[in-house]
Amino acid sequence: MYDHLAFISGDWVTDAIILTTAAVFLFFSFRELVAVIKTKIQLKGLGKIKLKASSNILDSKSLKKDQLVWVTDHLVYTPTQDGIAVETKGDLWLTKSPISQMLPTIDSSRYKLIPALLTSIGITGTFLGITLGLSEFTMAGDSKALLASAAELLEGMKLRFIHHLQV
Repeated sequence: MYDHLAFISGDWVTDAIILTTAAVFLFFSFRELVAVIKTKIQLKGLGKIKLKASSNILDSKSLKKDQLVWVTDHLVYTPTQDGIAVETKGDLWLTKSPISQMLPTIDSSRYKLIPALLTSIGITGTFLGITLGLSEFTMAGDSKALLASAAELLEGMKLRFIHHLQV
């Protein structure tokens, strides 16, 4: 019916499933790339905080909002008239939290449903393919026609299942 729309596999339903899966993959890949770029920018900004400090005093007005939040969340400090006095030991700043909590986080919880979504798309496509294959299955005629129709159906299903196992 819509086979003239098929340009990847020859079947428009399979093409729709492939294109949907590729679009979902590209969308989430783009979101991940944007998150990584934002994190790198944030890390560069955090790296510049020590350069802005005169001895152990940070001018809170010269810090960006996210830098100020990071300083107050993770460093041991005392507010002063000149800004924020960060406590030091030697040349190193003292922190309230371990390094693993000080680094910007990437929210991975938004990706936990992707495997279930892709599996659901695959199962839906499989059942849709079986349904379309059975719709062309003919019970009319002699036994040779029935065997030929069954062989054609099973051959198509075998190829699809082998393809799914390889992917």
